[in-house]
Amino acid sequence: MDQCLFLIQYHIIIGCFLSIFVSYLTGKFFDSVQAKISLSVTFMIGVLMQVALFFSTPGQWSFYVTSALFHVQVCMKMVSMRAYTQRMIPKEIRTTILANLSLSTSLAELGMVQILYFAFKTFGTSFPFLVAALFDLITLLAILLLNACSLIDNSKGHAD
Repeated sequence: MDQCLFLIQYHIIIGCFLSIFVSYLTGKFFDSVQAKISLSVTFMIGVLMQVALFFSTPGQWSFYVTSALFHVQVCMKMVSMRAYTQRMIPKEIRTTILANLSLSTSLAELGMVQILYFAFKTFGTSFPFLVAALFDLITLLAILLLNACSLIDNSKGHAD
């Protein structure tokens, strides 16, 4: 139990510190590249981090690095999606749309928690990461498909 608590604290403290540092750089980078690149890169990193965490073993140095970077990639996904929505939504309706997106995100998160908890109870502690990697992969494929159909706005400026 003490080792589990230590690992959770380690993950949160180091991951949060790195996320604060990386969030600014991530936001600046995502503002300077097309959405098809920023969204694709973000979710590809998400898939890789989830799979790496699935295969890592607590107590090894790779687990500590991966668990901290896992937290960073979660923040990168949030920043990239927020940068994309801020970029494409006119400011007159931005607040209303973002509020509705927050509600939709909360409902989707509730569903994800149930699915990941089911994977945890049924298959073990590592499997939620594999399931989450599958969802990131599906999102990545959806981004690539939407981009191939020219449905992702790839302009670099903010909508005004």
